[in-house]
Amino acid sequence: MAKIHRLIMIIGWIASLTACGDDGNEGNGTPPDQIPETCTEPTGECAPSEAIWIDVPGTTCMNGTTTGVGVRFNPEYRNTLIYLEPGGACFDESTCMDVFHPDGFGQTDFEDLLGGFFQADKRGVFNIQDQNNPFRLWNLVFIPYCSGDVHAGQTILENVSDAPREVATMKRFHQGHSNLMTTLEYLKQNPVSTSQIDATNVVEGLNQAVLAGSSAGGFGAVLNFAAVQEFFGDTPVHLINDSGPPMLDDTLPTCLQQVWRDTWDLDALLPQGCTDCFNANGGGLINLTPYLLNNYPNSRFALLSTPQDATIRRFFGYTEDSGNCVPSSLDGPTFEQGLRDSIAFINQTTSGRWHSYIETTAGAETDHVLLLPPFLIPTNLSSELATWLDAMINDPDNWSDSGL
Repeated sequence: MAKIHRLIMIIGWIASLTACGDDGNEGNGTPPDQIPETCTEPTGECAPSEAIWIDVPGTTCMNGTTTGVGVRFNPEYRNTLIYLEPGGACFDESTCMDVFHPDGFGQTDFEDLLGGFFQADKRGVFNIQDQNNPFRLWNLVFIPYCSGDVHAGQTILENVSDAPREVATMKRFHQGHSNLMTTLEYLKQNPVSTSQIDATNVVEGLNQAVLAGSSAGGFGAVLNFAAVQEFFGDTPVHLINDSGPPMLDDTLPTCLQQVWRDTWDLDALLPQGCTDCFNANGGGLINLTPYLLNNYPNSRFALLSTPQDATIRRFFGYTEDSGNCVPSSLDGPTFEQGLRDSIAFINQTTSGRWHSYIETTAGAETDHVLLLPPFLIPTNLSSELATWLDAMINDPDNWSDSGL
């Protein structure tokens, strides 16, 4: 029955596309004619698959091993959430010690996650039992983070002393961007299925997609957005940057921006048309967000943060000293003012399709990551954030800044 129902919907959708013709806006996220949504609850024919792991040839973790992708899906769902895992960043001896999954990420690592935030009734946007979760009826593509480069690298470093497991070759592989795009192409060519659920293409024939990520994944979502929207063509892609705030150069040191460019080869990923993204002193990364908004007029961008995020303050806490970028400190009030100034800057240079949600609950001022509630308690998104995200996706005319 599910196959017949789906076939009828597809035939109608193809017919409507034929009637409308080609609008010539491929790659800009011009919304296609919508496929009717039929599911209201994740039960019966609308129940999603179990989360499954798929090895993806051509992907590479920091240590040179292959990784893959986690997927939860249903043929009836015509929206897909692509989530980039958080996990620090590797750009000097100290940070490379704490980055997630330096020794690779595979089937066993994914199975470990199944007991935590990836279960159907756990952790924020992954929780299909949460009535307020606007993504509960979406396909889910989980991109693991084992590249150490905020999902944005496409380079191999030679002769590094902290190379994970590759002591003999002294190599460190920063292939986060390449991994993401290789994975999307693999899913395009290889529909997913289980013994209970029909083969489903989770990246083609969609009404819309959301590229989201937390922390390192938040930074990666912004840096990869142009490539991902081009991959999806006419299907509009929206962006949720959770705790990866774009900051003006007086808060995000230019020397640190230059280290990131050099370590992960970021300049190769940045759109060449964003001339303000390539400042001579290494700064200017904040200009990527307004550039993307102005060049992809059918997309909406969300920033989630706390006013004094202690984790991001640690990563931004660097200063230039005698030509070197060395650890320093960034206090809470300075970070908060920088966040305010950066939000104001982006608001002044965009057309209103960007909004920020700053969590101001007492006691949470320095927390980190909002899409995944901490320590599994609570397992749901906050009702305020869920309502705000729902407006972003389904009611943008009533979507606005919240918090600062």
